[in-house]
Amino acid sequence: GDSLVRQSTSMRAQTTHIGKRELVRDAAIQVFIEDGYGASMARIAARAGVAKQTLYNQFGNKENLFAEVIRQSVDDITVSLGDSKANLRLSLLRFAAAFRAKALSPHGLGMHRALIAEAPRFPKLARVIHEKGAANARDTLAKFLQQAMNSGQLRKTDAQFVAEMLLSMLAGFERIRLLYGVKADPTSLNEKQKCVAIVDCFLNGLAA
Repeated sequence: GDSLVRQSTSMRAQTTHIGKRELVRDAAIQVFIEDGYGASMARIAARAGVAKQTLYNQFGNKENLFAEVIRQSVDDITVSLGDSKANLRLSLLRFAAAFRAKALSPHGLGMHRALIAEAPRFPKLARVIHEKGAANARDTLAKFLQQAMNSGQLRKTDAQFVAEMLLSMLAGFERIRLLYGVKADPTSLNEKQKCVAIVDCFLNGLAA
């Protein structure tokens, strides 16, 4: 009986800890977008409804918190890839939709602006964020594409380069347009059609 009570208490504490960590990440995203990297830990803590010391206990410092926000966003995207042997096109379509939903959303654009604005003043932070964010997404995608090449589904070539190429196709010019606040042509393709067009063009170029 006592063992079950202790186990139940431990599970509740773990769940509470995970929930609080997610709450802090969500609050950090909002505050970083509003204030840039200059946002104070106190303001993030207040937005999350936790003590400032909780932030330091969980993340150590603001740099780690910022990097964690970026890493989690990438993890949310790359988990959609699944197994390349299952259905390559479907997996890439899921990835394309998830990537564009993050990168081109107001939150994604806001975080991008916050980082670009601070990169010259915080070059170490910029390198860390690049490794946790763009480079991490590229490496995960490259590994997935390499598996598809090894199994004969794609023509063998430099997996890292074509991963970068696909990421550029998925955001590239459209993100630049959105960063400048320019609206899309109302007669353009809808989001699903864009993902299909990009993925099919990519796959046609790498046909085995």
